Amino acid sequence: MCVGGPVTGHIGRVFGPHTLDYVVNLCWHRYDYLVRLPDWLLLNILSFLEWTEIKNISQTCKRLQQLCCSEVFWERGTAGARYGQSEVTMEGVSRSLQRRLVVFHRRQVLSRLAQQQHSKRKNSIWHL
Repeated sequence: MCVGGPVTGHIGRVFGPHTLDYVVNLCWHRYDYLVRLPDWLLLNILSFLEWTEIKNISQTCKRLQQLCCSEVFWERGTAGARYGQSEVTMEGVSRSLQRRLVVFHRRQVLSRLAQQQHSKRKNSIWHL
């Protein structure tokens, strides 16, 4: 239908290979709405997923893998407050993602300890 021929060559030359791939996929009814969303919105959506879902979605394409492994995603408080709270086996999870989960878990534990110590000092009789 619209795949192949001189039109495809013109689209590729004028708009580039990414636009050509996008147009060809549209012709074959393959839509990629999720990947076309802005980073801030994708990060917000990803923050609601469980760690196994993040593992699976990070394996679907390069852009989602980069977002799931980005510092911005793991440093956001809402991005994974749940991930450090449960014991999980990490079969099938990449090493970089495992490291990020461990670092995030450590940060959460240290943060909770610091908050507990602060509240104990605040409630102490000897606190001035």
